Amino acid sequence: MTVLCAGPEEGGRDACQGDSGGPLVCPAGSGSHWVALGITSWGKGCGRSWGNNGSQPPSKRGSPGIFTDVRLVLPWIKQKLREAEQQQRSTSGLCSVRDGQVSDSQGLIGNPSFPDTYYDNNQLCLWRINVPPGYSILLEFDRFDVENDSYCQYDRLTVSVSIHRPVGPVLLLNSQNAMLHFSSDINRAGHGFAIRYRGIKGPFPPGGKLNTCCKLLETPEQCLFFIVSSKGK
Repeated sequence: MTVLCAGPEEGGRDACQGDSGGPLVCPAGSGSHWVALGITSWGKGCGRSWGNNGSQPPSKRGSPGIFTDVRLVLPWIKQKLREAEQQQRSTSGLCSVRDGQVSDSQGLIGNPSFPDTYYDNNQLCLWRINVPPGYSILLEFDRFDVENDSYCQYDRLTVSVSIHRPVGPVLLLNSQNAMLHFSSDINRAGHGFAIRYRGIKGPFPPGGKLNTCCKLLETPEQCLFFIVSSKGK
């Protein structure tokens, strides 16, 4: 059993509807601090006495508050906290696909993971790309479909580089580091994007065009410009 019971037999003090998931806390040691011993689960009624249950109809019987015993599930809680900490080191924590630092100098970045589906609302994804010195970063868009707006006020993919101005929509000339930042708002969604990235040396291929809005942001100068083209062009 992983539960504990708490509350006076005469009733009057109890958790109730709406308290599920809340803590049962008790003073520890000298009472200078409190610890969570239980997590509110269920009970019969709210604050009912259970001393005379035998003489009560089932609908009127009471029980102490039933709580999950934190001490018994503490190893599981610690395991989940460690897993969350490790994930936080490599992801923004708000993205439905794996983001963070990419480990290879070439690969595929996309959201959603599978084509012909839609990305989630309220996304905040961040990828960091690094290639060796002497290389530039080439981004090749296999697909690109986000909520369309000429000024990228809603869903948007931002590409930022450390020093140099991007040349064309996909070639980050003389940039060995780049950051891709995708965010979505609370409604509407597209089929997302899939971007192949790799480090290349010259000669460089000609630039291409995107089928909707993509924002390229240059730091630290904060130069902002947009690339907009209609589908099929």
